[in-house]
Amino acid sequence: MQNLYSIAVTFEFDTRPPLTSRCEVQAGNSGKALRQAFEIAREALSPIGWSSFVCVCLDRRPVEAAGHPRPNPFRRAVTSEAGKGT
Repeated sequence: MQNLYSIAVTFEFDTRPPLTSRCEVQAGNSGKALRQAFEIAREALSPIGWSSFVCVCLDRRPVEAAGHPRPNPFRRAVTSEAGKGT
């Protein structure tokens, strides 16, 4: 069964503020969803020199309950830099 996951990925740096990306991915399990979200965030933010990252699953719904059949794979991730708002 496919689920729609809403995931936030934050890259942390030693000397800079963290960078965060939020996205929705469709996957059969949470491990695959986190991997997809990490790849989307890495592409959207292009973090260089990060020291750690945090992935947080904000929501999980069956695809049918989400109100649409599939998320758009070409949708850009929403990104923000800590301290500057969204």
